[in-house]
Amino acid sequence: MLANLLGVRLIVWAGPVPVPTSSALLQAIESLEVERSADEQGGFQITLRAEKSIGGEYDLLINPQLAVGSRVVIGVLMGVVPEWLCDGVITHRELLPSDKPGQSRLTVTGRDLSSLLDLVDVVMSYPGCPDSVIALTILARYAAFGVVPAVSVTTDVPLPLERIPLQRETDLKCLRRLAKDNGYVFYIQPLGYGSNLAYFGPDTRLSLPLTPLRVDMGTQSNVSSLTVRQDGARPEIVEGRSYPTGSPVAVPVFGLPSIPIPPLAAIPTLPMRWRFDSDLTARSVPRALLAATAMQASAASTVVEASGTLDTVRYGSIMHPRRLIGVVGAGYSFDGYYSVSKVRHQIAREKYSQQFTLHREGIGSLTPTVL
Repeated sequence: MLANLLGVRLIVWAGPVPVPTSSALLQAIESLEVERSADEQGGFQITLRAEKSIGGEYDLLINPQLAVGSRVVIGVLMGVVPEWLCDGVITHRELLPSDKPGQSRLTVTGRDLSSLLDLVDVVMSYPGCPDSVIALTILARYAAFGVVPAVSVTTDVPLPLERIPLQRETDLKCLRRLAKDNGYVFYIQPLGYGSNLAYFGPDTRLSLPLTPLRVDMGTQSNVSSLTVRQDGARPEIVEGRSYPTGSPVAVPVFGLPSIPIPPLAAIPTLPMRWRFDSDLTARSVPRALLAATAMQASAASTVVEASGTLDTVRYGSIMHPRRLIGVVGAGYSFDGYYSVSKVRHQIAREKYSQQFTLHREGIGSLTPTVL
């Protein structure tokens, strides 16, 4: 509850090499939005009050900390513990001049650090390298940007006489493709002060639960709005064809049933659709099997979706993607634990709200209570 006593303070580092911004620059910030997602690129947008100097130029436009290409690290201090929301790169600036004094605005927009991995198409071969070695090789190129790799080992070692792994896309697309081939996920999350964790490994939901969301509980409610929906058309069975090594005959490949770690629903939703994926043909049988299984698991994990808005100070915590969170007060079918999929932070003076999206694979709580 230190957030209620000490309030929420904004942390912004920026520049070609991120350094703390001046108090004048912080005072010029009118509003700020940060969006983080478990499966998509995140980003940020900062709106600042712009004023002209004596020479007729807007000071913010010539500030190197707000130049296109500069890094921006955004966090909040709730009590005494910093929470990091975004580490990104400015990609766009927009000036809205006004005849009225104090009404000119500069809007700075950027994407998270994964955008740096998506700038250059690379053509490269990796003879005899398993996918985990390829991932480490790619991530090593970004050590200067504070990228700390966390790569899980893959055991499929390609024999050069049979297959030579090739990269013909950007580093980000390559890492996501390799992760998909192994039933893994790849994402980058900020660690603070210009360092970031690049995770390449199994998609697990093991984490300490966040503060639970309470709805329809009178004075104990901490959610402004909450909507829960179940989409039974999302689960699917994935089928494909793959060629065993040295064989001209394709064999059918089906995704295997999988149990998410940890399971979050007492009654998982059974698949209603059957989908043929032609992309599996380009993979070996083991890799096609892993990819098909991962596709099925990804589709099944988003059957139940909860979305809403909350006031951060009243809630007393910061939500992060891929963390577990409990819901209380929505009835047995929709109570229980979920995985956070997307969070949008909206920060202004005297106001800090979070819009969230949560997912799980079915209905019914597995636990009698949430913590």
